Amino acid sequence: MKIKARTEYTKELFVKLARFNAVNPRSKFIWYAVIELFMFGIVAYGFYSATTEGEAFALAVVFAFVFPLICPAVILLLPMLTAKENNALIGGVNIYEFSNDEIIVCSTMQDAAAQTKMNYSSLFGVYETNDMFYLYISKRQTLIMRKSDIFEGSVSDLQNILMENVPDNKYVLRGMKKKVYEKTLDASRDNSIKTVYSMNGDYRYEIFRRKDGIFQIWVQNKLQLTDYLGNDHTVWHDVRDYAHVADTLERAEEIGNEALPK
Repeated sequence: MKIKARTEYTKELFVKLARFNAVNPRSKFIWYAVIELFMFGIVAYGFYSATTEGEAFALAVVFAFVFPLICPAVILLLPMLTAKENNALIGGVNIYEFSNDEIIVCSTMQDAAAQTKMNYSSLFGVYETNDMFYLYISKRQTLIMRKSDIFEGSVSDLQNILMENVPDNKYVLRGMKKKVYEKTLDASRDNSIKTVYSMNGDYRYEIFRRKDGIFQIWVQNKLQLTDYLGNDHTVWHDVRDYAHVADTLERAEEIGNEALPK
């Protein structure tokens, strides 16, 4: 299974990335906010301990006018200034190809073309929002991709690949309204829509449909267990602790057939 996307880098895209980075706990913008809070504390303390009306008035002016101007500048203007560092990349195009084994990025930047292959293990982190994927190849280098840029495969297909290959601590959801593949949204597994077994009968996949219309595919292997009385039992055990997801039954069957060991 391969997922392909084409992203053209624009000024708006870099500003969006800068604002996204601004809320990262490791971001310098967070430190600006900490400094702002520290200054606020100093002003508040000074206002409380002011001995004259003039001192109190001066502090009130700072409190009423300076902070409301500085805080929006930190939140909005600084990310925009930071985004200017990437002006040379505006107009460039990245074509992404995701497979179960690697990521291939074909870049056209500044009239030069290059192809890069990377393993998922080499990624510094992956962040997903309602409309974006940010793939960090280092602390300062980021590959940007809109979800709407996918032209082969689907968002759920890419989510499946990332869930399988990126460690949980590196795959972060940020500000999403609903995790369509989160475990808490699992479908009831009392009645499956379809069950398919491998040729040797040791594996199977089951398809279930959730209330929101999303299809879940669980791959299982057969285990032979013996209880304390010596009785043999056959149980089916999930190969992974999460389900694959798909938008249609046809796509769910394709995913199940690909995941089912031959």
